[in-house]
Amino acid sequence: MKYWKVGSDTAYTVKFKILNGESYFTNGIVSHRLISLTADLTITNANQKNVTINGTMRRQGSDTISNKVGTRTHNFTLNLNYQNVVGPRTKKLQLQNKLSGTVSGNYTASITFQSGDIYNEKQINKDFTINLDGTGNYNLNLGGGKYKGNLGFCGFSK
Repeated sequence: MKYWKVGSDTAYTVKFKILNGESYFTNGIVSHRLISLTADLTITNANQKNVTINGTMRRQGSDTISNKVGTRTHNFTLNLNYQNVVGPRTKKLQLQNKLSGTVSGNYTASITFQSGDIYNEKQINKDFTINLDGTGNYNLNLGGGKYKGNLGFCGFSK
């Protein structure tokens, strides 16, 4: 179908691509730069109550915080793979309690901190898998650690 809706019939599959996204924000203390955002997603069952998402997304950015103590810069890349992530097409109230499927990927970052003559640098490279159970709960495997959490609350437990 050329359009998502023709008469009373809707598309069964939607292909969604972000070719490139960029943005920039700054104030007196914080600057954020979205260097690149790309996505290649396929949404199936678009005509049903619950849709299924499969595909990839990549986000690259840089955040800098500067104050009288020092400057911290965080350059990062986040790669995401959506595998049979299912959620409602309508009635998205409390959406976090209705998602199931798997999101996996990799997070890499270079973090630097400088204060006067003090300079520290840290490299991060972590693979992760998030299993969503459809009730708001999830299991996170991050760099060999296993954690449990709920999408509606901050934090998680081992």
